[in-house]
Amino acid sequence: MSYGYIYESVDKRNAMPYVGKATGSFNPDYSGSGNRVVNIMKKYGKDIFITRVVDWADSAEQLNKKEKAYIAAYRILYGKECIYNIADGGDGGPITLGMKHSEEHKRKISWLGKHHTEETKIKMSRERKGVKKSPEAIEKNRIGHLGKKTGPHSEETKAKIREAALKRPPMPEWVKVKLRGPRGSMPEEVKAKHRVKRGSYTPHKFDCKCICCVRHRNKNVV
Repeated sequence: MSYGYIYESVDKRNAMPYVGKATGSFNPDYSGSGNRVVNIMKKYGKDIFITRVVDWADSAEQLNKKEKAYIAAYRILYGKECIYNIADGGDGGPITLGMKHSEEHKRKISWLGKHHTEETKIKMSRERKGVKKSPEAIEKNRIGHLGKKTGPHSEETKAKIREAALKRPPMPEWVKVKLRGPRGSMPEEVKAKHRVKRGSYTPHKFDCKCICCVRHRNKNVV
């Protein structure tokens, strides 16, 4: 039995991949723990990714080496900005490996995970009432927002977004097949069973693989 595996999770919306590693047998419900992947799943749900195994490893050392090699290969193949991986892989990458917090930073984050009592919340609220920002703080805030636009995108920005979209890699064929299902593979009796009137479609179980349910989920994702 293998120690672990390298997996690829593909975003159904744009075909952008995420490469990761996991131990034990393959779990199709696990799509990764990267920050970008987690945030996307929180917004769109776990079904937004399709996951498959790309390689197996017999030890932790081999698993780490293969993860780094696959991430590097994907960056060359698709482009660094066209995959969801931030770190280089292996033991966590340069983002977390060997990182040490200063005493000041430890003090600032020491409150994380703590829950204030109602009495403490009322006390904090009273202390903050009537507190005004200093002229220096107001000026610093104003300068920080200079040049920022909150309205519609300019034509130049739209052109950049359009150009970036055109550079995205095409959706892999195996993803297309999984999304729409092989053409002509559904028996007539199954088609008759799932045939419904337009506008009155009722989804089956959340993991149903019939063409109707797959197309319905894809339509909702977009």
